[in-house]
Amino acid sequence: MYLNSYEVESRFYKHYSIAIRGLKLPRVFFNLEDAFNNKFGMIMEDISANENGQPHGFSWEDSRLCLMQIAKFHSAHWGHPVPKKGTKYWDIGGYWTGNKREAEKKDVQPAWQQVKINFKNVLEIKESQLHLGDRLFNRMNYIAKHFDELSPRTMIHGDYKVSNIFVSRTSNADPQVYAIDWQWLGAGSACLDVAYFIATSVHHEHIHKQMELLHLYHHTLVSLGVKDYSFDTFMRQFKLCWIDFFMYTIVAKWSQMVPSDVAAYQAETKDGLHLRSYPHMNRLIHDTELFLNQLEAEDNL
Repeated sequence: MYLNSYEVESRFYKHYSIAIRGLKLPRVFFNLEDAFNNKFGMIMEDISANENGQPHGFSWEDSRLCLMQIAKFHSAHWGHPVPKKGTKYWDIGGYWTGNKREAEKKDVQPAWQQVKINFKNVLEIKESQLHLGDRLFNRMNYIAKHFDELSPRTMIHGDYKVSNIFVSRTSNADPQVYAIDWQWLGAGSACLDVAYFIATSVHHEHIHKQMELLHLYHHTLVSLGVKDYSFDTFMRQFKLCWIDFFMYTIVAKWSQMVPSDVAAYQAETKDGLHLRSYPHMNRLIHDTELFLNQLEAEDNL
Protein backbone atom coordinates (compact mmCIF):
# COMPACT_ATOMS: atom_id res chain seq x y z
CA MET A 1 0.00 0.00 0.00
CA TYR A 2 2.73 2.46 0.93
CA LEU A 3 4.81 1.64 -2.15
CA ASN A 4 1.71 2.37 -4.23
CA SER A 5 1.31 5.66 -2.38
CA TYR A 6 4.86 6.72 -3.27
CA GLU A 7 4.12 6.04 -6.93
CA VAL A 8 0.90 8.07 -6.65
CA GLU A 9 2.81 11.04 -5.27
CA SER A 10 5.67 10.80 -7.77
CA ARG A 11 3.32 10.72 -10.73
CA PHE A 12 1.24 13.51 -9.24
CA TYR A 13 4.21 15.87 -9.40
CA LYS A 14 5.21 14.66 -12.87
CA HIS A 15 1.86 14.73 -14.62
CA TYR A 16 -0.78 16.52 -12.59
CA SER A 17 0.66 19.23 -10.38
CA ILE A 18 0.43 21.91 -13.07
CA ALA A 19 -3.37 21.49 -13.10
CA ILE A 20 -3.84 22.15 -9.39
CA ARG A 21 -6.00 25.13 -8.44
CA GLY A 22 -6.47 26.75 -5.02
CA LEU A 23 -3.49 25.08 -3.37
CA LYS A 24 0.14 25.91 -4.03
CA LEU A 25 2.90 23.34 -4.35
CA PRO A 26 6.61 23.58 -3.59
CA ARG A 27 8.86 23.34 -6.62
CA VAL A 28 10.29 19.90 -7.32
CA PHE A 29 13.92 19.88 -8.46
CA PHE A 30 14.41 16.12 -8.67
CA ASN A 31 11.87 13.28 -8.78
CA LEU A 32 13.06 9.67 -8.81
CA GLU A 33 10.46 7.00 -9.57
CA ASP A 34 11.75 3.45 -9.96
CA ALA A 35 8.72 1.33 -9.11
CA PHE A 36 10.40 -1.88 -10.33
CA ASN A 37 13.12 -1.56 -7.68
CA ASN A 38 10.90 0.19 -5.11
CA LYS A 39 13.03 3.34 -5.13
CA PHE A 40 11.46 6.77 -4.78
CA GLY A 41 12.85 10.15 -3.79
CA MET A 42 12.40 13.89 -4.30
CA ILE A 43 14.31 17.09 -3.77
CA MET A 44 11.84 19.90 -3.19
CA GLU A 45 11.75 23.58 -2.39
CA ASP A 46 12.07 24.33 1.32
CA ILE A 47 8.84 25.99 2.47
CA SER A 48 9.32 25.32 6.18
CA ALA A 49 9.71 29.03 7.01
CA ASN A 50 5.99 29.53 6.38
CA GLU A 51 3.33 29.25 9.09
CA ASN A 52 2.60 25.57 9.73
CA GLY A 53 0.06 25.66 12.56
CA GLN A 54 2.38 23.97 15.02
CA PRO A 55 2.23 22.91 17.76
CA HIS A 56 -1.43 23.48 18.67
CA GLY A 57 -3.19 23.83 15.33
CA PHE A 58 -4.07 26.62 12.96
CA SER A 59 -5.50 29.92 14.15
CA TRP A 60 -9.08 30.83 13.33
CA GLU A 61 -7.96 33.01 10.42
CA ASP A 62 -5.69 30.35 8.97
CA SER A 63 -8.26 27.57 9.47
CA ARG A 64 -10.73 29.59 7.43
CA LEU A 65 -8.11 30.19 4.76
CA CYS A 66 -7.16 26.51 4.56
CA LEU A 67 -10.79 25.49 4.06
CA MET A 68 -11.46 28.16 1.45
CA GLN A 69 -8.41 27.09 -0.54
CA ILE A 70 -9.24 23.39 -0.43
CA ALA A 71 -12.74 24.36 -1.61
CA LYS A 72 -11.11 25.98 -4.66
CA PHE A 73 -9.19 22.78 -5.31
CA HIS A 74 -12.34 20.67 -4.97
CA SER A 75 -14.44 22.95 -7.16
CA ALA A 76 -11.91 22.71 -10.00
CA HIS A 77 -12.50 18.94 -10.24
CA TRP A 78 -16.13 18.82 -9.16
CA GLY A 79 -18.07 15.99 -10.77
CA HIS A 80 -15.15 14.87 -12.96
CA PRO A 81 -12.32 13.62 -10.76
CA VAL A 82 -10.22 12.16 -13.58
CA PRO A 83 -6.61 13.37 -13.71
CA LYS A 84 -4.39 13.68 -16.74
CA LYS A 85 -3.08 10.60 -18.49
CA GLY A 86 -0.10 9.12 -16.66
CA THR A 87 -1.33 10.09 -13.20
CA LYS A 88 -1.92 7.34 -10.67
CA TYR A 89 -4.50 7.85 -7.94
CA TRP A 90 -6.65 5.96 -5.45
CA ASP A 91 -10.24 5.06 -6.28
CA ILE A 92 -11.10 6.63 -2.91
CA GLY A 93 -8.63 9.19 -1.63
CA GLY A 94 -7.33 9.04 1.94
CA TYR A 95 -5.05 6.58 3.71
CA TRP A 96 -7.84 5.09 5.87
CA THR A 97 -10.58 4.71 3.24
CA GLY A 98 -11.87 1.95 1.00
CA ASN A 99 -10.25 -1.46 1.28
CA LYS A 100 -6.94 0.01 2.51
CA ARG A 101 -8.08 -0.44 6.11
CA GLU A 102 -11.38 -2.26 5.75
CA ALA A 103 -10.51 -5.23 7.96
CA GLU A 104 -9.39 -3.02 10.83
CA LYS A 105 -12.70 -1.21 11.15
CA LYS A 106 -14.43 -4.51 11.88
CA ASP A 107 -12.53 -4.56 15.19
CA VAL A 108 -14.25 -1.41 16.42
CA GLN A 109 -15.89 -3.13 19.42
CA PRO A 110 -12.76 -4.49 21.15
CA ALA A 111 -10.83 -1.40 20.06
CA TRP A 112 -13.26 0.91 21.85
CA GLN A 113 -13.07 -1.25 24.97
CA GLN A 114 -9.28 -0.91 24.88
CA VAL A 115 -9.48 2.87 24.39
CA LYS A 116 -11.62 3.15 27.54
CA ILE A 117 -8.97 1.22 29.46
CA ASN A 118 -5.96 3.02 28.00
CA PHE A 119 -7.35 6.53 28.54
CA LYS A 120 -9.61 5.94 31.54
CA ASN A 121 -8.30 8.89 33.54
CA VAL A 122 -7.78 11.44 30.75
CA LEU A 123 -10.63 11.22 28.24
CA GLU A 124 -14.11 12.57 29.01
CA ILE A 125 -16.15 9.50 28.11
CA LYS A 126 -19.78 9.91 29.17
CA GLU A 127 -22.08 7.11 30.24
CA SER A 128 -23.97 7.34 26.95
CA GLN A 129 -20.69 6.75 25.11
CA LEU A 130 -19.59 3.64 27.01
CA HIS A 131 -21.10 1.36 24.37
CA LEU A 132 -20.17 3.49 21.36
CA GLY A 133 -18.08 0.64 19.93
CA ASP A 134 -21.10 -1.67 19.94
CA ARG A 135 -23.25 0.93 18.25
CA LEU A 136 -20.67 1.55 15.53
CA PHE A 137 -20.24 -2.16 14.91
CA ASN A 138 -24.02 -2.64 14.63
CA ARG A 139 -24.22 0.25 12.14
CA MET A 140 -21.09 -0.68 10.19
CA ASN A 141 -22.89 -2.00 7.11
CA TYR A 142 -25.20 1.01 7.13
CA ILE A 143 -22.26 3.41 7.37
CA ALA A 144 -20.23 1.58 4.72
CA LYS A 145 -23.15 1.46 2.28
CA HIS A 146 -23.89 5.17 2.52
CA PHE A 147 -20.21 6.06 2.57
CA ASP A 148 -19.62 4.16 -0.69
CA GLU A 149 -22.55 5.95 -2.32
CA LEU A 150 -21.35 9.47 -1.56
CA SER A 151 -21.64 11.76 -4.57
CA PRO A 152 -20.84 13.97 -6.33
CA ARG A 153 -17.17 13.08 -6.36
CA THR A 154 -14.16 15.29 -6.84
CA MET A 155 -10.40 14.93 -6.53
CA ILE A 156 -9.27 15.08 -2.90
CA HIS A 157 -5.89 15.51 -1.25
CA GLY A 158 -6.49 12.63 1.14
CA ASP A 159 -4.15 13.74 3.95
CA TYR A 160 -5.02 17.40 4.42
CA LYS A 161 -3.76 17.95 7.95
CA VAL A 162 -1.65 20.38 9.95
CA SER A 163 1.67 18.64 9.29
CA ASN A 164 1.14 18.84 5.51
CA ILE A 165 -0.06 22.45 5.22
CA PHE A 166 1.86 25.73 5.19
CA VAL A 167 0.43 29.26 5.01
CA SER A 168 2.55 31.79 3.13
CA ARG A 169 2.16 35.52 3.66
CA THR A 170 4.06 38.23 1.84
CA SER A 171 3.48 41.96 1.87
CA ASN A 172 2.75 42.12 -1.86
CA ALA A 173 0.38 39.20 -2.30
CA ASP A 174 -2.67 37.50 -0.85
CA PRO A 175 -1.92 34.67 1.59
CA GLN A 176 -1.36 31.30 -0.05
CA VAL A 177 -1.80 27.75 1.22
CA TYR A 178 0.83 25.17 0.33
CA ALA A 179 -0.02 21.48 0.54
CA ILE A 180 2.51 18.67 0.52
CA ASP A 181 2.32 14.86 0.83
CA TRP A 182 0.06 13.86 -2.06
CA GLN A 183 0.48 10.12 -1.50
CA TRP A 184 -3.22 9.60 -0.86
CA LEU A 185 -4.61 11.62 -3.77
CA GLY A 186 -7.80 10.16 -5.14
CA ALA A 187 -11.43 10.54 -6.07
CA GLY A 188 -14.07 10.83 -3.39
CA SER A 189 -16.33 13.09 -1.40
CA ALA A 190 -14.92 16.53 -0.64
CA CYS A 191 -16.11 15.96 2.93
CA LEU A 192 -13.23 13.54 3.45
CA ASP A 193 -10.75 16.42 3.30
CA VAL A 194 -13.02 18.76 5.26
CA ALA A 195 -13.76 16.34 8.12
CA TYR A 196 -10.15 15.26 8.33
CA PHE A 197 -8.88 18.85 8.47
CA ILE A 198 -11.28 19.90 11.21
CA ALA A 199 -10.53 16.78 13.26
CA THR A 200 -6.76 17.13 12.99
CA SER A 201 -5.73 20.72 12.38
CA VAL A 202 -7.86 23.45 13.96
CA HIS A 203 -6.60 24.97 17.22
CA HIS A 204 -8.46 23.56 20.24
CA GLU A 205 -9.81 27.03 21.09
CA HIS A 206 -11.82 26.96 17.86
CA ILE A 207 -12.97 23.37 17.38
CA HIS A 208 -16.31 24.19 19.00
CA LYS A 209 -16.96 26.61 16.09
CA GLN A 210 -17.10 23.75 13.64
CA MET A 211 -20.41 24.82 12.08
CA GLU A 212 -19.00 28.23 11.14
CA LEU A 213 -16.17 26.52 9.29
CA LEU A 214 -18.57 24.16 7.53
CA HIS A 215 -20.80 27.02 6.39
CA LEU A 216 -17.73 28.88 5.13
CA TYR A 217 -16.49 25.89 3.15
CA HIS A 218 -19.89 25.22 1.57
CA HIS A 219 -20.45 28.90 0.78
CA THR A 220 -17.06 29.01 -0.96
CA LEU A 221 -17.95 25.96 -3.07
CA VAL A 222 -21.25 27.49 -4.15
CA SER A 223 -19.65 30.85 -4.92
CA LEU A 224 -17.22 29.04 -7.22
CA GLY A 225 -20.04 27.59 -9.29
CA VAL A 226 -20.79 24.25 -7.63
CA LYS A 227 -24.50 23.54 -8.09
CA ASP A 228 -27.03 21.00 -6.84
CA TYR A 229 -25.15 20.42 -3.60
CA SER A 230 -27.26 21.69 -0.73
CA PHE A 231 -25.89 22.37 2.73
CA ASP A 232 -28.10 19.59 4.12
CA THR A 233 -26.56 17.08 1.69
CA PHE A 234 -23.10 18.36 2.51
CA MET A 235 -23.73 17.96 6.26
CA ARG A 236 -25.01 14.41 5.90
CA GLN A 237 -21.88 13.49 3.96
CA PHE A 238 -19.66 15.27 6.47
CA LYS A 239 -21.17 13.22 9.31
CA LEU A 240 -20.55 9.94 7.48
CA CYS A 241 -16.94 10.88 6.72
CA TRP A 242 -16.38 11.97 10.33
CA ILE A 243 -17.73 8.68 11.70
CA ASP A 244 -15.72 6.63 9.20
CA PHE A 245 -12.50 8.41 10.20
CA PHE A 246 -13.31 8.00 13.89
CA MET A 247 -13.68 4.24 13.48
CA TYR A 248 -10.30 4.01 11.82
CA THR A 249 -8.74 6.23 14.49
CA ILE A 250 -9.87 4.17 17.47
CA VAL A 251 -8.98 0.83 15.84
CA ALA A 252 -5.62 1.68 14.27
CA LYS A 253 -4.43 4.43 16.61
CA TRP A 254 -6.02 5.05 20.03
CA SER A 255 -6.45 1.38 20.95
CA GLN A 256 -2.71 0.95 20.35
CA MET A 257 -1.77 4.03 22.38
CA VAL A 258 -1.51 5.15 26.02
CA PRO A 259 -1.15 8.67 27.49
CA SER A 260 2.64 8.54 27.19
CA ASP A 261 2.24 8.09 23.43
CA VAL A 262 0.08 11.21 23.28
CA ALA A 263 2.81 13.07 25.17
CA ALA A 264 5.41 11.77 22.70
CA TYR A 265 3.34 12.98 19.75
CA GLN A 266 3.04 16.36 21.45
CA ALA A 267 6.80 16.60 22.00
CA GLU A 268 7.55 15.71 18.40
CA THR A 269 4.64 17.74 16.93
CA LYS A 270 3.94 14.54 15.02
CA ASP A 271 0.88 13.78 12.88
CA GLY A 272 -2.50 15.44 13.47
CA LEU A 273 -3.98 16.85 16.66
CA HIS A 274 -6.34 13.87 16.96
CA LEU A 275 -3.32 11.96 18.29
CA ARG A 276 -1.78 14.62 20.54
CA SER A 277 -4.57 16.80 21.90
CA TYR A 278 -7.17 15.61 24.41
CA PRO A 279 -9.62 18.38 23.46
CA HIS A 280 -9.52 17.08 19.88
CA MET A 281 -9.90 13.48 21.01
CA ASN A 282 -12.88 14.41 23.17
CA ARG A 283 -14.40 16.33 20.28
CA LEU A 284 -14.11 13.33 17.99
CA ILE A 285 -15.94 11.18 20.53
CA HIS A 286 -18.61 13.78 21.25
CA ASP A 287 -19.40 14.52 17.62
CA THR A 288 -19.34 10.89 16.54
CA GLU A 289 -22.05 10.08 19.09
CA LEU A 290 -24.01 13.18 18.06
CA PHE A 291 -23.77 12.45 14.35
CA LEU A 292 -24.67 8.79 14.83
CA ASN A 293 -27.76 9.85 16.79
CA GLN A 294 -28.75 12.29 14.07
CA LEU A 295 -28.26 9.82 11.21
CA GLU A 296 -30.27 7.17 13.02
CA ALA A 297 -33.09 9.65 13.60
CA GLU A 298 -33.05 10.80 9.98
CA ASP A 299 -33.26 7.24 8.66
CA ASN A 300 -35.59 5.93 11.40
CA LEU A 301 -33.13 3.24 12.46
